[in-house]
Amino acid sequence: VLQFLNESAILCIAAFLLSLVLMNSLLPLFNSLAGKHIIFTEIADATLLGYFIMLLAAIILLAGLYPAYILSNFKPSEVLYNKQKLSGRNIFGRSLVVIQFSLSVFLLIATIVYYSQMGYIRTKDLGYNPNQIIRTAVYGNVDYKAVTGVLKNELAKEPSIKTVSFGDDGYIENSYANERSFKSQFKNIDENFLPTMEIPLRSGRNLSFPADTKDGAIVNEAFVKSSGMHDPLGKRISIGRGDDSTFKVIRGVVKDFHFGSLRETIQPMVMYMNEFPDGGMWVKFEKTKQKEALAAMERIYKKALPNAVNQYSYLDELNAKQYLQEQRWQKVISVATLLSFIVCCLGLFGLAHLSTNQRVKEIGVRKVLGASVSQLVILLSGDFFKLVIVAFIIAAPIAWMAMNEWLQNYEYRINISWWMFVAAGVLAILIALLTVSFQAIKAAVVNPVRSLKTE
Repeated sequence: VLQFLNESAILCIAAFLLSLVLMNSLLPLFNSLAGKHIIFTEIADATLLGYFIMLLAAIILLAGLYPAYILSNFKPSEVLYNKQKLSGRNIFGRSLVVIQFSLSVFLLIATIVYYSQMGYIRTKDLGYNPNQIIRTAVYGNVDYKAVTGVLKNELAKEPSIKTVSFGDDGYIENSYANERSFKSQFKNIDENFLPTMEIPLRSGRNLSFPADTKDGAIVNEAFVKSSGMHDPLGKRISIGRGDDSTFKVIRGVVKDFHFGSLRETIQPMVMYMNEFPDGGMWVKFEKTKQKEALAAMERIYKKALPNAVNQYSYLDELNAKQYLQEQRWQKVISVATLLSFIVCCLGLFGLAHLSTNQRVKEIGVRKVLGASVSQLVILLSGDFFKLVIVAFIIAAPIAWMAMNEWLQNYEYRINISWWMFVAAGVLAILIALLTVSFQAIKAAVVNPVRSLKTE
């Protein structure tokens, strides 16, 4: 037993040293995928080294004791004549394969659900059109009315620019309507905001300047639902509390749109106008004239604010940044799934090699009796097919529960569908069969005379 443990220790130590080299080499790739800044030389200390040594010792024991126990009980005479057979149908090895494939199928289902949810996020109708919109702002202690007036008038003359809108990003405040009090999102806009964002009106009209600067307001469908109004147009609503409250009159109702991420439900919203807008700016440009629009913006922004820098972003990119963490984890899970299947295939390949070697005589007899290569391949692959089915049965409900729990983070999400499990199961079976079929075909095409002559 000690001899086998020593051999196991040598192999494990060599693999451990190689893994350290690979870890250090692939750490930049992991940092890129996960958005981390881990430097191995900075985290390597006595504590980490102690954990590494304990992990290595555990691996040596796990990888060496069981094979050492089995091999030490072999009879030399039977080993020399290839008569030694493993007892118990190699339950331990098959159990390891089932555990490995269960983890792989779990990760595969998780990857499919993850990609489906991220695809849903990318294609979900937000209730407005974020494409071809530049988001920037007027910064600093300036005369906002004068500066925004110059920017709006000058940009309107540019053929590459369709519309320009000014306003703010909104804030949460108490609202009171139809004898109900609830929190709402309040947003200062101008008359160009709805056309710029392509937000459709459900009823009523858009705000106009200067007629609606005093008390005009537009609300969304969520506001109407929260207030319980049946005919909201012309109704008065109150903003704030007590002496600080102001009144607005509903001029129009817009379709609900996502002003936050899809993790959040759409909240009641009130949009109103001031005599002069806030410094937030949205610029809608012609799809084929992006470069011209950017050049015009830089020139006019510099004219209106000589000492300021135009810090702009594209609205669709700002929306995508809300899911940056999910995008990183999507890559990490994909790589983990690939690596887990590689490890599974290595284990399955070894088990298939052992199984076919133990059944050489049986294969020879079946060929003599007329069995075809395809029949033998099906026979040898059948046992491994069952292992993958067992792994799928174990992994599928766990994956469903885990991913369903993850999806609860999103108010707007996909439903986990049956086809995701079917796709994962079929792919896992194909990978397993391709791995096993090499050994099965190799054993099936051997001349039966060679299989039967040694005894």
